[in-house]
Amino acid sequence: MTSRECPTGLGPWVERRCLRAPHLLPRRHQTDRWRAHTEHPAGVHYETPDGAYAGIAAWRSREHWLTVTVPTALALMAEKRAGRVSEDLLRRYLTVRSGYAHARTGRGAIVRPDTIASVLGCTPRQVQNAQRVARDMGLEVVIQRGRMLTWAERMKAWRSGSHQRGLATEVAFTVPSALGKTTSQPVGVFTPPKRSKTSQETHLGHYSPSAASGEKKDAAPPRPRTKGGAPSRKAAIRLGDALTRLIPWLRHERPGRLAPALTRFATATTPWSADDLAHALDDLALRRGHTTALTTDRINTRPAVVLAGLLRQLDPEADHPGLGFTDPADLTPCRRQDCDGHGWVTITDGRDRTVIAKCPDCPPSLRAAPIEDDEPEF
Repeated sequence: MTSRECPTGLGPWVERRCLRAPHLLPRRHQTDRWRAHTEHPAGVHYETPDGAYAGIAAWRSREHWLTVTVPTALALMAEKRAGRVSEDLLRRYLTVRSGYAHARTGRGAIVRPDTIASVLGCTPRQVQNAQRVARDMGLEVVIQRGRMLTWAERMKAWRSGSHQRGLATEVAFTVPSALGKTTSQPVGVFTPPKRSKTSQETHLGHYSPSAASGEKKDAAPPRPRTKGGAPSRKAAIRLGDALTRLIPWLRHERPGRLAPALTRFATATTPWSADDLAHALDDLALRRGHTTALTTDRINTRPAVVLAGLLRQLDPEADHPGLGFTDPADLTPCRRQDCDGHGWVTITDGRDRTVIAKCPDCPPSLRAAPIEDDEPEF
């Protein structure tokens, strides 16, 4: 299959055959299928750092892990699953996602939740619930968390012909430490029978004294809920409400949708007001060379997405208008040798990559955008 997501109607067929033929599973970036044979693959890829898999046991085989380790974990740790995800969906999720892992070790599984959801015929939120339960049980271990690409990385991907915007989380499948040596026996000694959805019998002959019985009383207590939401979210919603009244292109957005991007500004050491944000956004547009005001007809996506992208360019502490914004022409740059005179320095990160960062000695208003020619407006 060469689709980025499973076509409608083919999900059950791919799910049934992915145990023996994992190459049928859809992948977001098709060049990853032949990455080992490609000298310059499209997109941005990073190798797993040395030692990332230290202490994580490799599985014996995918089939043994699915037929022995997973059923044992579901029986002994039923309280971690109860009330969160059905056993059937969790088994199907592990079957599909493990198909993206290295066949000999169970490592290097990289796939987006929406891709798995297209195979299972469920929503990405249900896939995320299943992966949280699998990680709580210890069946799935996060090696590197996914993230959005930096601007320089996105430019590199685009130049190579890829529209990649982020890196998916890399996970490994292993045997939970809570199972001890239960699943280390030969397959012929401890192979559980197949169970139907309605079967309540277990293949285990003995239970640990501390194991849950699977009854309702053994389920994990419900997560405490704060009436009205957390204080930080309330403050962000209030800030979003004031911002929608002040900025015309945000007028039709719900304040709650703006809250995630505004939380760090509403909870800063010196909280931002809507006027502070409006002035900072105007200053940002000026520094990026935008001569025309942003209007609703120029936005091709949700205004909340545009606002979030703009706010990523601002530091809640260093860029606060209360620190005294002045005309950059009236400011004297610092005397650092690595500073470009506009508030930016070029440094080398831990991966020996050259990146641009804010100069700690220059005032915020002195900074100019490091990329002017190739940067689109929105």
